[in-house]
Amino acid sequence: MACKSNNAQLSEEEKVLMIAKDTAIKVYGKRIIQGELPLVATKKNDSLWVVEGTMPDGFVGGTVYVEILRDSLKVVRMTHYK
Repeated sequence: MACKSNNAQLSEEEKVLMIAKDTAIKVYGKRIIQGELPLVATKKNDSLWVVEGTMPDGFVGGTVYVEILRDSLKVVRMTHYK
């Protein structure tokens, strides 16, 4: 199996997840985001990805929510639900 050594070899979904995670860590901190892994990316439509954190079983609260444009891979919205 080939090793993925640069972003050009990553799938669009992998790039989106990496962007969302890096951006969320800068805003909310590594400790918070690490507790919400894995992040899950879904295509909302032809132009937008939505990335959300996962909540461990038995926990109450919210997770990070990130919207990323598909054409430019720019974050257009990010929040953290409580």
